[in-house]
Amino acid sequence: MAASNAVIGFDLQHALIKVLYASNMAKPSVETIPVSDEAAQAYDYVGMLESALSDYHKLPELQGAATTLLLPDNLVGIDYIGVPIMKKAKMAEALKTEFNGLYKNNEDLHWINYVIASGKRNAIYQVAMTDKPTLNALKTTLTNNKVLLKFISLQAAATMNAVYHLKQRVRRNSFIFVDIKEGVTNFIICGKEFLMGYYSLPFGYEILSREEVITESLLYEHDVAELAVINATELAKKKKLTVDVEEAEAIAEQLEEEAKSSEGEKQEGEEGEKKEEEQKPEENQEEGQEEEGDKQPKQEQDEYGYEADEIQQLAEKIKKVGKVYTKKVPKRLPMFMQRPIPETEEGFILENFRVFEKRILLTKRHCDYDQLMPKPEFIIINMPEEFEFVIDSLNQDEDNKVEFRFFNAQKDISPVILENLELYGGLFFTQFNRKLVL
Repeated sequence: MAASNAVIGFDLQHALIKVLYASNMAKPSVETIPVSDEAAQAYDYVGMLESALSDYHKLPELQGAATTLLLPDNLVGIDYIGVPIMKKAKMAEALKTEFNGLYKNNEDLHWINYVIASGKRNAIYQVAMTDKPTLNALKTTLTNNKVLLKFISLQAAATMNAVYHLKQRVRRNSFIFVDIKEGVTNFIICGKEFLMGYYSLPFGYEILSREEVITESLLYEHDVAELAVINATELAKKKKLTVDVEEAEAIAEQLEEEAKSSEGEKQEGEEGEKKEEEQKPEENQEEGQEEEGDKQPKQEQDEYGYEADEIQQLAEKIKKVGKVYTKKVPKRLPMFMQRPIPETEEGFILENFRVFEKRILLTKRHCDYDQLMPKPEFIIINMPEEFEFVIDSLNQDEDNKVEFRFFNAQKDISPVILENLELYGGLFFTQFNRKLVL
């Protein structure tokens, strides 16, 4: 039996396409379709969707279902543009002129806009935009697979829809919603029925270890960004640039090859005959060395797969290149700056949750100081029930100065919905966030 409604979403962290089917809104089902890791890592959304639907487009549940496609949040940008109050047509023209001036690639952007605030002199427009070629390619893929497309929007808006549907009393409030999943954490700033901002962290509740304290600096892969900062500083000081190990080896080899080729050209005329005479003895000597080398015990390798001799040779080569950037290790803080080590499982969880707590409070502070942002009245957190005790601890801390709420405090929401709030919220674009339909 075909479902009356369906929602398709992208899970980049786990290289999945997720499809929610709903004939009964209260009891939806979710199917996961694996796609290649390469496509997910390359943000090849069209390739991921084509790969998933090529095997599943004949499923009876999807045929004839009114389908909503949810774009990943990093494919949709939101901006705010102020325009003087004029006649409607002139305001629209002024908005377009301002948008085209801000975004030089405006011809490649599909964008929508609507007024979120206005006064006597100015109106503030919220503008949502996405890449037009990618959007058109996704639509074509759905059409080719005979999927009945109803709405296209972003996952943050759909998550907000789910919160408003399940907790309707918060619709008139401003708050921050934090959805802590496995492998990803989504932050959504909700301002009285307006989606005002969103971002994600590349880790989820798996860092809430019961046995050790997780170091936050090791949760991120910022090698490229850190190298850029280091090199900008060193370039300003006219020092050698810093490179990573693989790049250093490649540059060193290139320098050696260039040196050998230039040296060979100089000696080509003089030593041509000598090379021919000495070729045979050298070959015999190399064969003897190879035999002796085979008999030697294999050297131990370090974590990057280099042997001791290779490391020494590489170090000599790198002198020609510059310094090498290596993976950072946790900083050892002075004793007076170190926090006490927890003694219980709950203590370890609370200590590790500080990574999320810091981000939540920083986001709230940003909202408090930004005139465009709503002032959050409370924080709603969705995470597995086993971590609910964290909420009580957060509320007991007087320094937080904001109320924390557990999303499923009444235990009346099914696990399927809780784990897939963005998919579930995709069913309610006729009720909420209608202006954010792309």
